[in-house]
Amino acid sequence: MAEKKYLDLDGLKTYNDGLQQQLSGKLAAKVDSVPGKGLSANDFTDALKNKLEALRDAGQSQQDLAELQKKVTDLEALMEKDTNGAIDKLKEIFDFLDGISDTSTLDGIMSGKVDKVDGKGLSTNDYTDEEKQKLADLGSKALTSWQQQYLKEQEQAERESKYVASMAMTPAGTEFTGAEVNYQLKVTARYDNKAVSVAVTPTSANLSGVNFTDGAAQVAFPAPATSNGKVTVSYSANASYTDEYGTLTKPVSASQTRYAPIKILSKATTPTSADIVAATQKFVKAAVAGDYSVTLTPDVYVWICVPTFTTPTSFTSSGFSVPMEVPVDVTVKIGSTDVTYRCYRTSGAPQSSPMSLKIG
Repeated sequence: MAEKKYLDLDGLKTYNDGLQQQLSGKLAAKVDSVPGKGLSANDFTDALKNKLEALRDAGQSQQDLAELQKKVTDLEALMEKDTNGAIDKLKEIFDFLDGISDTSTLDGIMSGKVDKVDGKGLSTNDYTDEEKQKLADLGSKALTSWQQQYLKEQEQAERESKYVASMAMTPAGTEFTGAEVNYQLKVTARYDNKAVSVAVTPTSANLSGVNFTDGAAQVAFPAPATSNGKVTVSYSANASYTDEYGTLTKPVSASQTRYAPIKILSKATTPTSADIVAATQKFVKAAVAGDYSVTLTPDVYVWICVPTFTTPTSFTSSGFSVPMEVPVDVTVKIGSTDVTYRCYRTSGAPQSSPMSLKIG
């Protein structure tokens, strides 16, 4: 019969310290392994790492290690108070190590570990080199054609929003005199709130053949041969600004409307063209409706001669209706233009002057 060998308390402590040291030294360079997982060499950023799912259960080797560590800790505590119990506990450790498959040493437990690397952990997303390359390509060549077109349109829309252009024409005026008018047209533009030079391309027929220099041009607008008393002149062009990113174009236009004056005069008979031209009481307005104070010749009819672009609907004075005769049309020569006037005559001759007249 083999002789039993016993450890004294000091020997058992020495053995236990060695066991703890060997265990701690090997574990310090390991992390728990998981079937199907390995250390990631793809250097996840914090943003990507936060998207990983929680790691699965560490596996049986982790459970074995935890149980072994508990037994060694219990043994160390037991040796302080019960030598015989400590020997029994040590036997349990040996029996536990014998029960670990494929080895009877700590290397069996260590086989369930992988080497630890600072800043890395087990990956559950199987992030391959191919997938990493696809992610890197997103910033350059991975955009689809419609995405590229969308970005291009957005960039163009932003550029266009920064570009403004306008056209002005001088001199300004409201009365039509029948004379030819020489206008200056000026196109100005700003990009991102800074003045820029533009190329001007006429688009209206009355600018055909007109050249703009530094955005400006002189044009002559002839008086029409005939008119209803309302004459409008309009010009339009395209203003183009070009920089290193391309050309931006905006339509620009300017217009003015001039009106033959409304004339009020006292006369016993139907006024002639010369009478209407010579009348001093004139009102340049876009519509005849309004209030008038007119100087009259007592006991003489009052004539309200209105260019036919506007038509009166009522005549009152001091709140009372003023009876009017059927109007007559008179062609009035204003400069070189024939303007049609419609003249309204009061049915009676006013007795006092001035007269307050309201035309609707």
